[in-house]
Amino acid sequence: MANSKLTTDYSPEACDEVVALMGAGHTLTGAAGAMEISLETINRWMDEHEEFRDAVSRGRLHVSSSLKGRCSPATIPPLSSPVALV
Repeated sequence: MANSKLTTDYSPEACDEVVALMGAGHTLTGAAGAMEISLETINRWMDEHEEFRDAVSRGRLHVSSSLKGRCSPATIPPLSSPVALV
């Protein structure tokens, strides 16, 4: 689907593509760009196709999970010296 320029036609393959892109860290807007469609088209597909809406939900879970891993206290290195706040 990414090979078709600015398509607005829905295909079931879009579900797998949006999950994969969001699983790789793209936001929904970023996934739309990578798929070469507008965010407006993504939103329309979500309104019109339950399976696509579910795929976006799964993709959001992937993004949320990957952010949790990057932002956990265990991944933040300790400060070697105090930082002065100005």
